[in-house]
Amino acid sequence: MSIFTEKQFIEIVERNILALKDRKLTISSAESFTGGKFASLLISRPGSSATYVGGDIVYSDKAKILLGVKKQTLDKHTSISAEVSKEMAFASMKKYKSDVSISFTGNAGPLPIEGTEVGKIFITIITPLVENTYELKLEGGRNENIDQSLSFAMKELFETLTNQRIKYEKEI
Repeated sequence: MSIFTEKQFIEIVERNILALKDRKLTISSAESFTGGKFASLLISRPGSSATYVGGDIVYSDKAKILLGVKKQTLDKHTSISAEVSKEMAFASMKKYKSDVSISFTGNAGPLPIEGTEVGKIFITIITPLVENTYELKLEGGRNENIDQSLSFAMKELFETLTNQRIKYEKEI
């Protein structure tokens, strides 16, 4: 799994903003282990105010429930699951009335939580036409796993919006 360089992050974020603007779409986010880094990356670039509606950092189960994740889903599947990732994305979309939504939940490390190994990550991207949940199994340290997840999500968001594949050379 690759991690984008700073220049590549800037490029893919700007591509995503342009893709959203061209399609007249807005986006919202619900982030757990990324702690708002997706939103920060997006709003760091000019033009993001035309597309980014808002987001939430929902690190705890309590915060996830306040966003709109069902307690029953958390009890049955744990907070690190595809089901919770989907509910986070849908809840964010509903709360912010956005056209597109993205969510991040997982265990970036350094220790297993809720019986879930380090590096198990779920990312959901919902658009008017597509709903995709991705499961990643990463092997880096905490910050590396966060950066890998953000790189993957930015790339997949662009590909989902445009149906174009992109490749960056820096592999870890």
